[in-house]
Amino acid sequence: LFGIDLSAGGQAAIMQRAGQAAQPRVAAIQAQIRQSVVVGSDETSARVDGRNHWEWVFRAAGAVLHVIRPSRGVDVIESVMGDARVGTWVCDCWAPQLHAPAERFQLCLAHQIRNLEGLRAKCPHLRWARDLQALFREAIHLGKRRLALTADGYRRPVLSLMPCC
Repeated sequence: LFGIDLSAGGQAAIMQRAGQAAQPRVAAIQAQIRQSVVVGSDETSARVDGRNHWEWVFRAAGAVLHVIRPSRGVDVIESVMGDARVGTWVCDCWAPQLHAPAERFQLCLAHQIRNLEGLRAKCPHLRWARDLQALFREAIHLGKRRLALTADGYRRPVLSLMPCC
């Protein structure tokens, strides 16, 4: 960049200093995640020094925390959350996520739509899978409009999405 030659050691030193300088902000973001009512989390593979690691993301209103760890286990969630317990944890069906410290769990509807798409590719005749995808999409769109709706304007579509008892 800018025609400057920089050794690998120099690059590593810059990254290390930047990481140290970012630690107070990381701690503040982590505290915000721990204090949140709703936390969404997911993980995906990441390569670090030629080895498989996991990039975890923890999301709350106004805060997003990324951490990369060699583990895909509940120990990562425990290290991020500490003693905190949230109201609702939003995640896929990965077992460690379902052991997060939360009162309730909400399965990520986007993950469920994707999983149902895979099922439909294998079994295209399954009408219920298509209908469930449509229901999940409608719920996602309603959730995005929730704050713009009145209480009745929100309640009416929610009740229409519920199966008849």
